This record gives sequence, structure tokens and C-alpha cells, in this order.
Amino acid sequence: MRSRHRSRQSKTFIARRRARLTSCVIGIAGMLCISILVVWGVVSTNLFTITNVQIAGVENQEVQILHDKVTEILSGSYIGVFPRNNSLIYPRSEIRSVIWNIYREVESIDLRRAGFHTLIVTVHEKIPSAVVCATLPDFNNNELSLDDSDACYFADSSGILFKKAPSFSGDVYNRYYVPDLESSDGSTDSLTKLVGTRATSTEEFSVIQQVYETIQRNNITIDAMLMKNDREYEIYIRNPDMSSSTAIVYFNTISPAMEQISNLILFWNHILSAARAKKEYMKFDYIDVRYSPNIYHRFAR
Repeated sequence: MRSRHRSRQSKTFIARRRARLTSCVIGIAGMLCISILVVWGVVSTNLFTITNVQIAGVENQEVQILHDKVTEILSGSYIGVFPRNNSLIYPRSEIRSVIWNIYREVESIDLRRAGFHTLIVTVHEKIPSAVVCATLPDFNNNELSLDDSDACYFADSSGILFKKAPSFSGDVYNRYYVPDLESSDGSTDSLTKLVGTRATSTEEFSVIQQVYETIQRNNITIDAMLMKNDREYEIYIRNPDMSSSTAIVYFNTISPAMEQISNLILFWNHILSAARAKKEYMKFDYIDVRYSPNIYHRFAR
């Protein structure tokens, strides 16, 4: 008798528990459906629709290209339900990614809304750290010519070429010649074929930038640097003889580069002081600091 009674109670308890569980599932599903409908209603209303796209921070010829591309990205909907041009859920990552791919001069991109209907895309362009020329330097009577802009590009702080460089005279930017540069994507467009290419590795570029700037800080006029194979370099500096004649400094990054440059500066200052004491001008043909502390040099005739 007792066992049959307990069995009936157990079955009743299980049935009630299943009923409560079913009710909870139905309730949760109902709440989820209501939430989806509410969200859909909010994002579908014109109150949050982006109707105006503004592009800032780029050259005029690029504005319309980027505007059209962003407008294209905002068209359509997610899974055929939620509009992509809603200011609450518009595709931020996709916009940034597409702009990065078509505009190599970008350092960063800011997206912000002005109200609910306007999206402002502000592009911050890269700041040139150097000019890199995919050619050999051109000398004329021992003077370096800087009129070779057809093969020159701006490079950022990582050594990546991002834009064609116009012709410059003087030392507006650190200037490097890298005759062995090749396009990273096989492009044959003469204006952009090297855009996106690295002049050298980021670590190596950082070292030679430090070399370049250290020489400048020590009152030695430097016109350019040639990157050769096997981490060998030539630096083109001005002779201190009141002319624009060029002396070549040989160094490498196989041995500590800054040690070589420190020895160069000590040597330069010593020779210059001695020449001034004798009221003489000095004019070098070359200075070789690759075997520091020994320095080899030859005066120009």
C-alpha cells in the first residue's frame, strides 16, 4: 500500500515539475521574441537612420571616393532584418578596414555621430618620417643631386612607403636611396607600385634613423644615405670647406652602429679643430668607420 502511494506522489511531482519547466521555457521564448521585436522596431525607425556621411582629414580628390565607399558599406541590412545604416549598430570595423585598404596614407580613423543622422569619418594621415628613393644617388661633379622625385616616396616611422613624394631641395626629410626596392604586391602602376613596401625592417629602419639624426645633431650636414646589401651603408655628408662637395662615410649595422657614429663624430671634431687652428679647410673623399675604433679616411685632392 505505502509503496504504491509513494509511486503516485512521485509521478505527480515529476508532472508538475515538467509543467513548470515548460512554462518557464515558453515565458523566456516569449520575452526573447518581444525583445527582438522591440530592438527591430527601434533600429528600423528613421529616427536613427544615417542619412549624411561627412569625410574629413583627406585631400579633396579623395573625399568623394571615401564618401561613396562608406555609403556603399551602409547600404543593405544584417541578415535581411536590421538596417546597416542605423546609427546605433552601423558597421564600424568594416568601415575602418575598407578605408585602410584603399587609402594607404591613413594613420588612424575616427568615427563619430553628429546627432542620429550624420556620421563623421575623420582620417588622420601619416606624418612622413623620411623620403625613400628607389634609385641610385645622382652625383654631378661630386655634388649630390636631389632632383629625382619620380622614384621617391614618403615613408612612415616604421619604414613603410605610403605616398609619392614631390621634389624637395635641402634636408626637409631624412633621405634614403634603396635601389633594390621591389613592389610588395606586384603592382606596375608607376605612381603607386611601391606604396605599402618596406624600405627595410622596422628595427633596421629605427637604427638608421637614429644614425641620421645623431649626425645632424652634431652639426654635420648630411644629404642622404644609400642602403646597400648585407646591412652596409653609405652616408653622404657635406665637406666643411664652404662648398657643396660630398664626402662618403662607410658604416654598417653588423657591428654596433652608434659606436661607429660616435667615433665618426669624435674624429670629425678633432680634424676640424686642428684644421681651423691652422686656418686650413679640410675636404674628405671618404671616411670609413666600419672598423672602429680604427678610422680610415682619404682627403680629396
